[in-house]
Amino acid sequence: AELKMILESMGDGVFVADKEGRLTMMNPAAERISGTIPLGIDLPKARAQQPYFFKGDGKTRCLPEELPLVRSIKGENVDDSEVLVRRPGVPEVWTSATARPLRNQSGELTGAVVVVRDMTERKRHEAELEEANASLRKSEEHFKELADSHLRLAREVEHRVRNNLQGLLGLVSVMRDRTADVRSFADAIESRLAAMRHVHELLAQTRWEGVGLRKLVDEALRTLQHMACEPAEVNIAGPDIFIRSRQLLPLTMVIVEWFTNSCKYGAHSVKGGSLDIRWELIGNSTPVRVRLQWTERGGPVIRQPIEPSLGTELVNGFVKRELAGTVELRYPPQGVDHVLEFTVREDVAGSPEWKGT
Repeated sequence: AELKMILESMGDGVFVADKEGRLTMMNPAAERISGTIPLGIDLPKARAQQPYFFKGDGKTRCLPEELPLVRSIKGENVDDSEVLVRRPGVPEVWTSATARPLRNQSGELTGAVVVVRDMTERKRHEAELEEANASLRKSEEHFKELADSHLRLAREVEHRVRNNLQGLLGLVSVMRDRTADVRSFADAIESRLAAMRHVHELLAQTRWEGVGLRKLVDEALRTLQHMACEPAEVNIAGPDIFIRSRQLLPLTMVIVEWFTNSCKYGAHSVKGGSLDIRWELIGNSTPVRVRLQWTERGGPVIRQPIEPSLGTELVNGFVKRELAGTVELRYPPQGVDHVLEFTVREDVAGSPEWKGT
């Protein structure tokens, strides 16, 4: 009676089996875990063949010989063996089982006893804690990536501002001896400063990543349109090639120089002029090489010879030093026909980013 009172008051399940594996005793906590089992009839091996018992991963079925009770009937001591009990129609129960063989005074094996602790709440808390930790790790990774991104952005902005200031100082130095008065100096430098501002605005929109070549050309011409004496028919065509941030300024400055000359001497200086801007990819290897052609028609007839100007010097400098490319400035009588070739710079992984249309 005392033993029965103790077993019935226990929160852990207790199973007792004879040496054949037939259950001879189970307390109420054991019944809550595994359901009611008629004593002396149900063999553990037969019960294990039902889809009730799973290993600690919650997915792998326990073989009959792997159950703690069956192992102890064979004389094995089992400590803290995790078993998931999943019965139809009732919530699943996570258990931790400790099993010991039972022997008589002569040392003969007479059965086994298993004490089963319900670990469902602990498992639930562990799962919630792991989920919270995973969320915390993900949040930490997010903020680390965000901080790294902001650091890279700040470094890129600092680099571009420093380069632009150096370029501006170089431009001032070149123009010092080529302009007769302040007005001439202001006229010569205004469009170039506007180009620098334009590049900064484009880069700010893309977080200093770069832009497509088509967008670059469209935006540059739109910004410079107020300089034209007369409107011209403009045709633009070419695949959408991604231009890295470090190439935007020199490429834009080349367009500025050519457009400025078009407004002074070419297609935008008289009625009926046209400007054709086309580019194409050269070859299929990496890094990608681009050929851009700037062709004007309908402007005044070009008289020879052509004297090199400040714009010519700047274009050659931007192409050779900044774009690592080549440029051919051609001046047939019917209108300029310039050809620019440059390499699209590779990213840190060694693969250029561009899309062909």
